[in-house]
Amino acid sequence: MILLLASGCGARAKSEQAPAPSASASSSAPASSGVVAAARAESRRDAAAVTDGLLASQRLDERRAVARALSRIGSPDAEKRLLRMLSDGDAEVLSRVAYGLGETCALDRDGVTRALVARAAAPDASADEAVSAIARALGRCATHDAEATLAAWTSGEPARAKAACLALGDVAESRRLSEESIVALTKAAAEHAEALFPFSRTDQDGGVAARVRDLAEAQLARPSTPSRVFAVRALGRTGPDGSARLGAVLGSSDFSAAERAEAARSLARLGAPGQEELARSLSSLLPGADPVSRSSLVGASFGPLLTAVESIAHPPVSSAARQLDAIAKLPVDEAAPPSLRRRVERLRCEAAARLANDPGDPRVVACAAGASSEPRELARLAVLGRKPIKGRERAAILDALVRSSSARVRAAALGLVGTHREVEAARELVAWGLDQPHAGTVAAAAETLALRPELVTASIRPARRGAPAADPQAALQRALDRAWAPDDGETIAALASAAGAVRLEVARPRLVELCKSPWPTLRAHAERALVALGDKAASCPAVPHERAAADLDGARMGARIALDTDAGALVLELDPGAAPAAVARVTRLVAAGFYDGVAVHRVVPGFVVQLGDRAGDGTGGAGEEPLRCETSPAPFEPLSVGVALAGRDTGSSQIFVALSRVPHLDGRYALIGRASGDWSAVAEGDLVRKATLLPR
Repeated sequence: MILLLASGCGARAKSEQAPAPSASASSSAPASSGVVAAARAESRRDAAAVTDGLLASQRLDERRAVARALSRIGSPDAEKRLLRMLSDGDAEVLSRVAYGLGETCALDRDGVTRALVARAAAPDASADEAVSAIARALGRCATHDAEATLAAWTSGEPARAKAACLALGDVAESRRLSEESIVALTKAAAEHAEALFPFSRTDQDGGVAARVRDLAEAQLARPSTPSRVFAVRALGRTGPDGSARLGAVLGSSDFSAAERAEAARSLARLGAPGQEELARSLSSLLPGADPVSRSSLVGASFGPLLTAVESIAHPPVSSAARQLDAIAKLPVDEAAPPSLRRRVERLRCEAAARLANDPGDPRVVACAAGASSEPRELARLAVLGRKPIKGRERAAILDALVRSSSARVRAAALGLVGTHREVEAARELVAWGLDQPHAGTVAAAAETLALRPELVTASIRPARRGAPAADPQAALQRALDRAWAPDDGETIAALASAAGAVRLEVARPRLVELCKSPWPTLRAHAERALVALGDKAASCPAVPHERAAADLDGARMGARIALDTDAGALVLELDPGAAPAAVARVTRLVAAGFYDGVAVHRVVPGFVVQLGDRAGDGTGGAGEEPLRCETSPAPFEPLSVGVALAGRDTGSSQIFVALSRVPHLDGRYALIGRASGDWSAVAEGDLVRKATLLPR
């Protein structure tokens, strides 16, 4: 379940503050029949269950529950009902309705735009949360009238102006902004850092680039705010002339760890000038050789340093090569804590991978200790993939990495099989991957087969003498027929796609079965596969389905969770008013010890920390029924906690913590609470030694 690469829950909307817990979630009073009916409609994704009586209820708690349900259902019937509720005077109802209309806007962009613009002009639509949700919904609609309205709002009162700026970033993601919008944003950027967000979505050139560069530098001279990171991101889109300022940000402790990591990523896009700045910054980012200085790597400084190393291109410029060589030879103190050794080895392997031309380079081989090391194996894969994988020696290296003990390495190695068509053992390796017990490995093999459907018929000799003839088609059928966990949808979807790609006719009954799945991601993959098999009229409509009782009941009270980790003590504060089913799931898993001993499997410095997969590669869950998306207009601010997804309604046990302001996640993932502690100090591989529920 990977953020950004997945489709999320669909919409993107924003309010300035997270919604307060609703009465039905936070009190012990029984919910009214209307609230219960709305919750059931939401659970079943059944807008038809929302009656006229519920839409016109005089009870505020019922109207809020209805607006929440319809905004999450996201169907044509839901849009019709949301339009009827758009006149509601309650700010929470209005923000939910606007958010939901942004989700379904593609069904009638012009009509929804007109309705939202008209509603925004009413006096009772001035609450910050309503203004923000309407603005982000207009950005989602992205019509020319919506864009013109948002551009006009950028010069209004601060809450509306900031929301309009973020919404224009949504427009910029779908198409090029008009000259009028660009002018409005450059004017607003003198006051609001949010106005630089749209310029961080696409590359700028000419006079616009120069103006944005000046505005970004001016914002970077101001005191730190969560929105100042937009200036760093925008600066990286203005061409090589922004390199020097980005280098100064990366090398200065006056900026946050998130801003410095973003500066490193931005420099990676700026060609030779960016590479030179990265090289200059490395010396200032490296800690001293003494044990005390070296121990600072188990802290927030590690993220920017690692990102800088990862941002250096191969082959590196000469100045970077010298720095990388020194990093590849950093001493590893065997007496140091595992968390520090792990960070040093990660740096050594990343540096060696950028220097080496051959996977047998001594710097790569010696970058980590132990017979099997994930950082070293990933480094060898990175080097191996730069050239054709031909010859016995290179083929043997790939074979060993495909069969690694690390699920992450296996998936990456199978990915190379998909992109390197010269691999002679491709047929055998894919068949082997499809027969493995681990869901993530099977998914990777299925994705490779979908890329290379010719492997089911190609006459390619086995990699090893005496090996049985590989049959990816038979292995694919076996994998499709296997009994998977309820939340292994990512793997099942990959298998369905592969079946369609190779025209696996015997899979038709299984695909018809998946077409009736309650989970939209599986239905979409099954429908495409059936079309590929020749059923041009295949259709997999939504299927009303009750959510598991344990999740439908939700959580009556929030949860405080203490995490004892390799990076220190961290805390999660979960809010059932935002997402009761997800909070109930996570709370129950903590109480059962599910998170004890789990490693953090994904860290993108300055962006996100993700955990909750016991398999360690990001494809696993709790083995339970997937969670429905419980999205809201609430924004993802630094230290917001969300539910990770691999498509709509696919949440399970994986959660993430945002490390900076990330508007492109707003409304796409369920926001379930806030975190505290130094999350910027967390690195991949850090263990959650113990997760404990704290008293409220």
